[in-house]
Amino acid sequence: MTITTEVELQNFLAERTAQHWKDSEGQPYPLSRVPLDLKEEKSDYKSIIFEEKLKDFVRRTQHDRLYKLVEHPVQKAKVGIIPPDENFEFPIDPIHSEQAAYGPDYSDRGDALFAFLRALSKLPKEDIDAVVIPTRVLVKLAGRK
Repeated sequence: MTITTEVELQNFLAERTAQHWKDSEGQPYPLSRVPLDLKEEKSDYKSIIFEEKLKDFVRRTQHDRLYKLVEHPVQKAKVGIIPPDENFEFPIDPIHSEQAAYGPDYSDRGDALFAFLRALSKLPKEDIDAVVIPTRVLVKLAGRK
């Protein structure tokens, strides 16, 4: 059966989620499997939701109570779908629990600088004009000594 509408896609996700939940004894249906399963149905979600990301589609449509999106708090690649009346939390190993408590690990310090600049860019213009940052702070965020 070819899936061509958002409603059909939602129903497909709900059915696959329920089946996977049952077969895997309470594990989320991995979001990464959806494109492959749709390919078996001779369908492509991109032709239905266009530029919207699949995760965003699931997040937007989960309010229809067909399924729920679950995400690992630290490992961004771990995303799944569960039945609407179920609960699930990804286990966090001790190494990642510290990251979850204290925020992201900027192993590449340049990432910290860009994250900081992105946050600043969301401020109103008047607030941005009032921000004064010593060069040594920017150099530290960039990972230089």
